[in-house]
Amino acid sequence: MTRFLLVTLGVLLSLVSASETRAQSQLQMNRAASKDLRDAEAEMTRVLALLFKMAESKPRALAKLKQAQSAWQAFRDAHVKAYWPSDEPGAYGTRHPMCVAIELTRLTRARVAELGEMLKRVEGDECACLWPD
Repeated sequence: MTRFLLVTLGVLLSLVSASETRAQSQLQMNRAASKDLRDAEAEMTRVLALLFKMAESKPRALAKLKQAQSAWQAFRDAHVKAYWPSDEPGAYGTRHPMCVAIELTRLTRARVAELGEMLKRVEGDECACLWPD
């Protein structure tokens, strides 16, 4: 179990961005991870705004995208709670905020990529997203 935790921590730390690797204290690493998360969320907001703009005249498409985004946010929050299930304060130590931010950033970047696919239209690809048709 200890080996698993060490490997998991190693993987998480390998995901740390360049700004985090220069951080000297846990507080600095937490702040850097938080900044990376804010940046990823800003990119997701930008892509969503483009999709919302494209669907201005398509209320059904807009409603379905909003529903999908709401479901994704619920998934994201539940996923993080499942990763670190203890409700006990301090159970995961001072690194916990950094670890949560890293996982949220990973999930958010994946969501940005998924949303980005909706912006692409490939002529002749019958299975490609036809947003917002």
